[in-house]
Amino acid sequence: MRMSDADGEIIIEDVPVKDIGLQEARRGVSVLGQSPVLFSGSLRKNLDILDKFQDAELWEALEHALKAKLDHELLEHGANFSVGERQLIFLARVLLQRSKIDVFDEPTPHVIPDTEQTI
Repeated sequence: MRMSDADGEIIIEDVPVKDIGLQEARRGVSVLGQSPVLFSGSLRKNLDILDKFQDAELWEALEHALKAKLDHELLEHGANFSVGERQLIFLARVLLQRSKIDVFDEPTPHVIPDTEQTI
């Protein structure tokens, strides 16, 4: 998410954002947008780009979003998954971050009602 330096006063859990710096503030926010961003490669790499999480954590996030194997290969932009499945994979990535703030920018306009309910 593109964030700029705060001109006003933004306070999260009694901490002014300007006191923690822009990079730290960015790490505290996850965004689930309208169009999921996925990469060719394994589902594992799409969930955990920086290799920060253990398998158990990946599975927990995945179980909340989608049933798939961690080493399942994704085509470019996740073309071998439906739009709803791609959005659920993206949701699992957001859940893994355990950010203080999750921003949902209309994440469901292109998904079926069952997927929308899950999200």
